[in-house]
Amino acid sequence: MVSRQAAASLSSAATTHTHHLNEDGSSGSNLTPLGWAGRVNAADLKRAQQLQDGGTGVGDRIPGFRTSAAFFSSLRSNLALSSSPLPPSPMSTPPSMWGSASSLPPPSPLAHATFPPANEPPDNDPLASIPELTTYAATSEEDRLAALKLIADAVAQQRQVAGRILVFNPINLAIYGAVLAAVAQFLYKDSGDTAKIITTYAGITMAALVIVRWATSGYILMAEEVGWDWLGKDDTALVTKFGDDIIGVCVLGWVKSGSINGGRKRGKVKGEIKAWTVGLKYRGKGVGTALLEEAVALVQSRGGDSVEFAEDHAYSKRVLNKFYNGKFDRREQRAQKALREVLDASSGRGKKR
Repeated sequence: MVSRQAAASLSSAATTHTHHLNEDGSSGSNLTPLGWAGRVNAADLKRAQQLQDGGTGVGDRIPGFRTSAAFFSSLRSNLALSSSPLPPSPMSTPPSMWGSASSLPPPSPLAHATFPPANEPPDNDPLASIPELTTYAATSEEDRLAALKLIADAVAQQRQVAGRILVFNPINLAIYGAVLAAVAQFLYKDSGDTAKIITTYAGITMAALVIVRWATSGYILMAEEVGWDWLGKDDTALVTKFGDDIIGVCVLGWVKSGSINGGRKRGKVKGEIKAWTVGLKYRGKGVGTALLEEAVALVQSRGGDSVEFAEDHAYSKRVLNKFYNGKFDRREQRAQKALREVLDASSGRGKKR
């Protein structure tokens, strides 16, 4: 009885194993239960059971490998990027970094910037926009007319200087104050006369300004005399041009040495400066001195022996009383000193200080 049950069990195991082998393509034979029973042992039964469960894997041979494989499979599924803006594993990712994969910051503007080499010169010269400064002898009618206009403006500007001299002269201010005090003493009776006194003060002030304007009007007449008749045909007008504007002028008249007012007596040529001026906003920058240097060099190139200011130059006339002309006289002295310094430097006698 026992042998029959054992034979039936072996026959069933052999039949199952044969069926799986045929499905896997490992064997093409179909053994009978009795023929297979003779060959089956315990190892074969265990192998058949393993094939039925999915075959023998590496995990059966290496201890702990199946657990490691399961860990890496889980890690791979957690690291897979999802289409959602949130990371797939919020438990392992800080909340501050959620969405960082889909919302990266914009690139820096310097990422695509290009910089020239350090030793490469700049494309634009910073001094290219500054006009050129040139000094030359004016020959065209346009340049000579611009030179005459600049001289006439300089003559007319003396009126403003003379007006300030009259207004701020201490004696004139004392007289003006005395007149106002006398008017107040005469008109003031009570507080109701204040408006009358103020009106009288305004009238006196206007009358004083009219007197100053009338006293200095002679400079306007002198400026009107500067024209083509004043500029002789043989006179040389040295001009300094800054861009398209003439900013300085020096007019040279030519007189033979030893002659009076251009007499025919032969002798060396002498240069006389009939006018020397620079525009108001260009004064004090060396333009006038450069003009004097050009004038001296021109006289020396023509064989001249001296350069000096003409006695009747454009600024020689005085309109005010001698008492008020101190400022104009000091200007004259500074001009004479500047010319002497240029002459000393040109002849090699200038001293360095």
